[in-house]
Amino acid sequence: MQVVVYSKVFKEKDLTYFQQLFDALHEHGIMVYVFRPLFEQIKDRVVFKRDVGIFEGYIDCQLKKFDVFITLGGDGTILNAIMHVRNAPIPIMGINLGRLGFWRVLRKNASRKPLRFLFGGTIVWKKGACCIWSPTSRCLETPGLR
Repeated sequence: MQVVVYSKVFKEKDLTYFQQLFDALHEHGIMVYVFRPLFEQIKDRVVFKRDVGIFEGYIDCQLKKFDVFITLGGDGTILNAIMHVRNAPIPIMGINLGRLGFWRVLRKNASRKPLRFLFGGTIVWKKGACCIWSPTSRCLETPGLR
């Protein structure tokens, strides 16, 4: 499995959540690609247990096969991620790091729980939708995003 980890801005207060995410992905042998601007912000703060690839943008979505695009941030981060994914058949899983988010279901303090579903293959992805983890292990479709 290959995933992209995407965020626009890294805040020091969110370091724990970033570290937990990377630890969980690496523990499951998942190849992780990090959005280059994010990588530049976290490379000296996050401990990577395995090598990570660099995600440059839209072209990478066309050239590589990514299974999931994980965003850390808010609604604006999901919107920016959609600009990179465009028409590639890559589901987006949003982790909200802010106080409010309308298009995500997953809160930062529960970041490991949906990953168990992701690793177990129990999330239902709908083609052509922005897919965000939900507690019922179903894909939530946000109409009109893609």
